[in-house]
Amino acid sequence: MQIYKLFYNYNFIEVIKKSDVTSLKSNFLYYNHIKSVPDLAEQFISSRQNIIIVCDTITQAEAFLDDIKQCFLFQKAAGGIVCSKDNILAMERLGKWDLPKGHVEQNETDMQTAIREVQEETGLQNLKILQDAGYTYHIFRQGDCPKLVLKQTHWYIMQNIPEETPSPQTEEHITLVKWMNKYNMQEFCKNTYPSISLLLETCFNKHYL
Repeated sequence: MQIYKLFYNYNFIEVIKKSDVTSLKSNFLYYNHIKSVPDLAEQFISSRQNIIIVCDTITQAEAFLDDIKQCFLFQKAAGGIVCSKDNILAMERLGKWDLPKGHVEQNETDMQTAIREVQEETGLQNLKILQDAGYTYHIFRQGDCPKLVLKQTHWYIMQNIPEETPSPQTEEHITLVKWMNKYNMQEFCKNTYPSISLLLETCFNKHYL
């Protein structure tokens, strides 16, 4: 099982524990053999090939993450996977299914950001955080900025009771917000981002949802 995964479009850097190395993962690179993290990041972006980093310890995995953050413009965000009974809140933004999230403001905790962003982007108000769902990481180009952005998003499982009718924040390019049955999310998964797909898969596997 990966410790974390950083996506650039549909390619990724996957960081795994040494105990998870198998014959199926032949293109791995040991953390101790990395000569330059900036060079590795540049290679990843230019080659569009997946890279698997093997770490002996969690400390190594954290050190690699700290190093690769320095190679990009680093941004922090937070968001929510909102549940009500057997439903999960889904929203359509810029032609793709997504989950509500946004930038962490100054003097704001990740949890405060997650609740605020869900309220702003979906119109829901009755929110209760049930579970910390971990982090996603994705790299993207923002406007005309010459340096790529690495965004870390902290996710929380939330409950909406009683279930409210959502409304999209259109000024954030959200065109639709609706409840989807969590056992029938094929429509969502066919047209979402790989980091979001991995997040939902992980949450289902851990029985958070």
